[in-house]
Amino acid sequence: MLKTGKQERLELYKERNVQVFLGKFLSGEISELKPTFDPKVGYRYPEVEAILEETSSAEELLERLYSVGILERRLYDKIIHCPSCSSQ
Repeated sequence: MLKTGKQERLELYKERNVQVFLGKFLSGEISELKPTFDPKVGYRYPEVEAILEETSSAEELLERLYSVGILERRLYDKIIHCPSCSSQ
């Protein structure tokens, strides 16, 4: 059976990492999530990585939160970057 958006959202709210992440917004510790640029990996979200204790799952978690309507997405910046020599 396919999950509805509401069911997916409820399941996300039960995840400990999501609770900690959203708790930081509610407490004011995080007021806006801003990415940082790392020339080796691209944009990163250190606040999310600290909660997850890894870098690889941060974007996946944010995408899941966006897909069920918990977060909204905004364009932050565009950088033209050469993949061969890393010049900007």
